[in-house]
Amino acid sequence: ITLSKVKLNIQKIEDKIPSIKIASKLLTKNINKSDIYISTIKPHGSSQVTQFAKILKDSMSNHINTVSNSYKAKYFLRGNYEILKNSIFITVSLSDTSNNILETRTVTLDKEAYKHTKYKPSTKTFDESLNSGFVKSGKLSVSIGFKGYSRADGIDLNDGDVVDIVVKTNKAMCYFLLGHTLKEDTKFSYVLPIGSDNDPYINQITGNDVNKNIIIVNEVPISSPFGSENLQIFSSTLSKKGKCPLIVPRCTEDDEEYCVVNGKPSQVVVKTRGLNLKKKKFKVEKAEASVSFTSFGK
Repeated sequence: ITLSKVKLNIQKIEDKIPSIKIASKLLTKNINKSDIYISTIKPHGSSQVTQFAKILKDSMSNHINTVSNSYKAKYFLRGNYEILKNSIFITVSLSDTSNNILETRTVTLDKEAYKHTKYKPSTKTFDESLNSGFVKSGKLSVSIGFKGYSRADGIDLNDGDVVDIVVKTNKAMCYFLLGHTLKEDTKFSYVLPIGSDNDPYINQITGNDVNKNIIIVNEVPISSPFGSENLQIFSSTLSKKGKCPLIVPRCTEDDEEYCVVNGKPSQVVVKTRGLNLKKKKFKVEKAEASVSFTSFGK
């Protein structure tokens, strides 16, 4: 590192950009590659896709050749932003499919440019509850996501989008899904009715479906109300008699046909884990996974 490079970087940090539009141009300037997938530029230390992150991503996509899904990409543009006292410091890096970083860009955005957008993550308390004490016993593993979307890159969905919920496990298991709506004015948890006639909320993956990406819910439409959400899967191996030891939290169906669990989402996560760990009648293995996403109106 030379003195001139240090001075140049200090100057970049001190020069505050007056608009998101100009910032997006500078962050993508002279990037001539094609088939680039832009990951959500998330706030530092958070997995939430904010309104600011969505606007920045959409604005950047106007200046480079992009693809809509990560599996189609030849290059990836990833980054994050740090909220400072009167500015936001944005860093993005262009990498290839082998994760070799080809270019890195930084800009500092003036407060006037983003003051009318929601840029602070609002799910910090829930994220802390979700990421502490994940259930995993034995060798059972499970993952959940949306077909064609990368959890690591952040998932932002638009009004009218349709997604398939995909699950993969390494052993025969039973499971249930717990949803968490984390919108600023509406926060609640609910159990999804993905079960069979024997139990409306519990289903199984067995036999030839093990070790495969299995679509468990087809064509889920994205509609209002919009905001941050999380989908959580609780799973367990079966007992020797083929029974499922999972205990689904109590819920009450509301007017919109959600089976709502009483309590704040951050509390429901902890209670549900405790509920599924207290009783150990069977020698079974348990595992948990989740996927976070944010939906936006047109």
